[in-house]
Amino acid sequence: AYVQKYEQYIHYLKKAGIGLPEDFSRTAQGKKVVLYLAQQELNKADICHIRLHAQTEGENIKMLENILLEIKKIYQFNQQNKPAIELSIDGQVSNWAMVNGRLLYFDTSTPLFKINGKEQMDPELLLNSTPRALRWVIRSFFLQEVMDRYYDIRLVYVDLIANLHKEKKQDLINKAIELANDLLPADAEKITRKEVDKYYQDDKFIWQLFLALRKMDRWTATNIFRKQYEFILPGKIER
Repeated sequence: AYVQKYEQYIHYLKKAGIGLPEDFSRTAQGKKVVLYLAQQELNKADICHIRLHAQTEGENIKMLENILLEIKKIYQFNQQNKPAIELSIDGQVSNWAMVNGRLLYFDTSTPLFKINGKEQMDPELLLNSTPRALRWVIRSFFLQEVMDRYYDIRLVYVDLIANLHKEKKQDLINKAIELANDLLPADAEKITRKEVDKYYQDDKFIWQLFLALRKMDRWTATNIFRKQYEFILPGKIER
């Protein structure tokens, strides 16, 4: 069922005009069933957040503008097709690669999209990676809000621009805000620097706390309950 949703999502992204790497899926069955989603290997130097630190300021601004334009394709697709079809996208810089002058979006393994207003992926799957003790809190107060943000072009833009703080590219933020505001729908509220800065600080706090809680959950699972922890957690993240 997950593969079917994934393939639908890929199909609709392509229909919206988004470039994607080649991909395929495989399942393996032993004590558990494991799904592998494989993609064409990309050169590290082509990943856009790596490019941010290797290009000129002018090249970076152009790249950001092109990413913003790609994201707008999703908004336009949704305007033309919803409620029948509505796509989400996590548009931050690290989810794109520039290959031979063409942008490719590769963060496709979580197929968030709606058909006739109904979310096609079971939200409970997203909760599997969260600490057990917090699942009811996340389910009740945060899950729907987090999912919905990826359907809102304005919030996708804010998230992308705020991520420039993490990449230590604050000098690009004001220009990125200007570019994004030019592409927003006419009735959308303009993005401000104050909003971007606050969004990043809030997001930074939440994800640092969340990672710390996941590490505690891993320790409890492996040391107290003597069970295998099912997820690979990241190491230290510079923010």
